Amino acid sequence: MKTRKPMLRVLAGVLTFACIATAADAPKHKIITFDAPGAGKGSGQGTLPISINPAGKITGLTRDANLVRHGFLRDKHGKFTVFDDPNAGTSSGQGTRGYSINPKGEIRHSNPE
Repeated sequence: MKTRKPMLRVLAGVLTFACIATAADAPKHKIITFDAPGAGKGSGQGTLPISINPAGKITGLTRDANLVRHGFLRDKHGKFTVFDDPNAGTSSGQGTRGYSINPKGEIRHSNPE
């Protein structure tokens, strides 16, 4: 038992050093919050980012005040493009979702009915 305590202290010291070194070496990232234009502010409404590509373009969906979904694209500079599939419904719970964006910037979307 007596040999375990010093060993645990050494292990704890090594882990602490490793965590500090890892935190110091980690890239600095900034968390940005955003709402797509037209996003509702109530319960079940708002903006839901789903996918990001290597160029920093983000796609997802936004729900408006009537709970209708709209797809969006946000570029790395914060410019938004909101889009709707012409075949998508326009009632509550319907609309367009941006599911993924590839490195070319092509968005895969759906229109749940």
